[in-house]
Amino acid sequence: MYSCELAHRRRTGRMARKISAMGVVVVAVLVAWSLSKSAAATPLTCSPSVSQRDPAIFLYYLPFVSSECSAFPPLEWDPRLGPGGLPHLENVRIIPANVAQGQKFWRVIKVKFEDINESGNDHTIYVKVLGEDCLRVDGKKLHLTSEGGLSEYPEEKPAGDLCDCNFDYPMYGDGYNVQIEDQYPSDMVAGMIMPMRRHVNYRITFQLSTQP
Repeated sequence: MYSCELAHRRRTGRMARKISAMGVVVVAVLVAWSLSKSAAATPLTCSPSVSQRDPAIFLYYLPFVSSECSAFPPLEWDPRLGPGGLPHLENVRIIPANVAQGQKFWRVIKVKFEDINESGNDHTIYVKVLGEDCLRVDGKKLHLTSEGGLSEYPEEKPAGDLCDCNFDYPMYGDGYNVQIEDQYPSDMVAGMIMPMRRHVNYRITFQLSTQP
């Protein structure tokens, strides 16, 4: 009696598995049929290959991957600084180096301001120094002065430092000025402050350039 019942259960299990498998096949067939109908109703359009795409697409990305270097790039000046900028920051400015045509000098090519929402509660002046080849230059001196009478030479950061800079200097409410002190003249970025004692950053880039 027990063996008959066991055999019956085995046959029932095999039949159930066959029915289940058939059900899967049926479902698969129905899905395939539905997809074929959809494809017939809507013609398939393939994306063009990379070589066929509009060249304008690549123009958008070129600034991020281009290895070209300009020895005299246009100044990148944060519009929140200087006359017409944010209150209390109107006095931030560049004092140009006094150089003749064809003379090398340290030119400010970028001044970026980071407000309280961008600074990460930091309050620092970051300075990057580049050569004519747009690569980092080590061994230069940064002269930092202030309206309060400071005259300091911050220690240079090693290449690969998290600051991505040659120098950094924490601000504490004074009005700060920075320039490269070297055999060549240097522009100066002057009047950097912490407006209303708020934590803000300044990111400055100097590049060795030749006066055109």
